[in-house]
Amino acid sequence: MNFGAYIKSLREAKRAEDPAFSLRRVAERADIDYSYLSKLENGVWTEPSEKVVLALADVLNADPDLLLAMTGRVSKTFQEALMRRPDLFKEFLRLAREVRDGEW
Repeated sequence: MNFGAYIKSLREAKRAEDPAFSLRRVAERADIDYSYLSKLENGVWTEPSEKVVLALADVLNADPDLLLAMTGRVSKTFQEALMRRPDLFKEFLRLAREVRDGEW
């Protein structure tokens, strides 16, 4: 699932419980145009800014680091943590590759 499809699934799941999660209302609360959100959800636009991703994470109560990762980015907080402990991050990546490749 790509970023847009994931955002859409989150929004629609919330809308099933609360009509305040319409496309227009979510876009308004994230301070973006509803047509832009529609294009994101439908994969027309695939590279939202960090500001947009974080705003959508806040409105949809989603994990901002996950959403940023889905757009190929990492949060500034994550970058700072990485710079403090690069060896630990390197070990994490090694383990993640082992899991991905079925070698664990």
